[in-house]
Amino acid sequence: MTDKTSILIVDDNETLLTTISIILKRSEHKVEVANNGHDAIVKVQHNSYDMIILDYKMPGLSGLETLKEIRNMGSDVPVVFMTAYEQHDFIDEAGEMGVLAVFNKPFEVKKILSLIDELN
Repeated sequence: MTDKTSILIVDDNETLLTTISIILKRSEHKVEVANNGHDAIVKVQHNSYDMIILDYKMPGLSGLETLKEIRNMGSDVPVVFMTAYEQHDFIDEAGEMGVLAVFNKPFEVKKILSLIDELN
């Protein structure tokens, strides 16, 4: 990946979406957002992303269900999960689907920026 990394952020928390989006854009990344799993799947069908930052717990499709659909479409885009929940019983399954990391909310955005830099 290079500067202008294309990132899709998926979360049902509008404030969090806006905050992360602004920070990543200031770091010169191209950012799109989706409020739920269904919208994320549609965006992945029509766009190419270098990374997806995906909330684990959302109404409708969970982050894990969303990721399964994305993988079923043939996409191997790198994914990072974020969660406010302490219990991470989904980590093994997420790891099998190529999830790079799981960040607990609230998290330091510089950790995601560092991960993006590692992928460059």
